[in-house]
Amino acid sequence: MPDNNNDSHSVTSSSVASTTTTATDPFLASLQTTALKELQKFTGDPSQKVTHFINAIEQLRSFSPLSDAMLHSIATLKLGGPAFNWYDNNRDSLDSWSLLKTNLLARFKPSLSAAKTQLKDRRQQPGESLLAYYDDVIDLCKQVDSDMPLHMIVDYLQDGERDALKIHIKRRMKTLPDTPSPAQFLTIARDEEELQQELLPSEASTITAAQPYFPHFTAATNTSTLRPNYS
Repeated sequence: MPDNNNDSHSVTSSSVASTTTTATDPFLASLQTTALKELQKFTGDPSQKVTHFINAIEQLRSFSPLSDAMLHSIATLKLGGPAFNWYDNNRDSLDSWSLLKTNLLARFKPSLSAAKTQLKDRRQQPGESLLAYYDDVIDLCKQVDSDMPLHMIVDYLQDGERDALKIHIKRRMKTLPDTPSPAQFLTIARDEEELQQELLPSEASTITAAQPYFPHFTAATNTSTLRPNYS
């Protein structure tokens, strides 16, 4: 069934927007409306992560108490392509947010072996920002082992760092009195990246951040709360 057949949903985008804007604080209501509009569709493309999509849906609850039924409606409206076709073919068994979330993960979350391979081969790409690289490695580590020791996470972060920064980061990490944490790696790596950009400003213009599920909205808010705290 074509992706544009989303009008078969029981609710419309406009009705969801009006219903979810229930926050008594006008500022929170505005943020909620903006976040809903900016929420990108999940199509099931390998470049997208279903865990990010689910977290973005549930993040809407930070603005006002949304019911599971409303989260289910929002999520189904934000499915597209193969992901919407999958939902449309199985909608009778996906009639609650709990069931939809569980089955989205089962259907679109990479297998453990695939996550391990991605983590092992993960390298910071040319033009990829440090924060985008860091967040992706942390996410892969959680997929492989939610209780992965911090020193192993740091090893993966260091192994995939750009060669131009790797030696400088490792040198500073070795001076730390205790076993370094991912948060310490990020602080040191950012310092080294900023220093390199000052010395080689032409490289700074090539660095771009990964697109979040709330692309413009997250730029105006503190996104640090959306990242895992491994400090």
